[in-house]
Amino acid sequence: MITHIIFLLIAYLVGSIPTGYWLAYFLFGIDIQQHGSGNIGATNIGRTLGKKYFFVVMFLDALKAYLTLEAARLYISTELLYLFCVAALLLLGNAHSLFLQFRGGKGVATVLGILAFFVPFWVMLIFGLMWGPIFFITTFAFFASLFAMLFVFFIYLIFFGFTAITFFLVALFFWLVTRHCANIKAFLNR
Repeated sequence: MITHIIFLLIAYLVGSIPTGYWLAYFLFGIDIQQHGSGNIGATNIGRTLGKKYFFVVMFLDALKAYLTLEAARLYISTELLYLFCVAALLLLGNAHSLFLQFRGGKGVATVLGILAFFVPFWVMLIFGLMWGPIFFITTFAFFASLFAMLFVFFIYLIFFGFTAITFFLVALFFWLVTRHCANIKAFLNR
């Protein structure tokens, strides 16, 4: 039982690793929180440092979430409820990083890593396939993220029905909504 608790703390710490912030700081000597939107995530990194760094941060943030969940499954527990808790701690760490005075990112890349773990790869790919065109049309990253996540939920529901993972996907969607509240309000007040 103690190992289960310790691993949840590790998941929070892994989620807390501010990939975008550290990349900008160590490679360019800048505090990304003082540039662009002020967010530490891949979108602001890409706009500030260049598109290739968008993909670097997106990949690394997704990978750390996926590998943490794989480690939990292999060495701690295969129970879905526990793995959901690990995913939740990854998201919590991303949103309230121990390394950034409990500030953090929006969690889109972390959600991608979580999706890669819980759903078939082809379902997870739909997120990327939907995100790109929606972003191209609207130019709003938050809009693309929310609609891509919603689309993933409906595809999963159609092919797999109501399962524990289906309801977890709903929770992930609402997590992204709460993390993008400011963007949504700004968009509606334009």
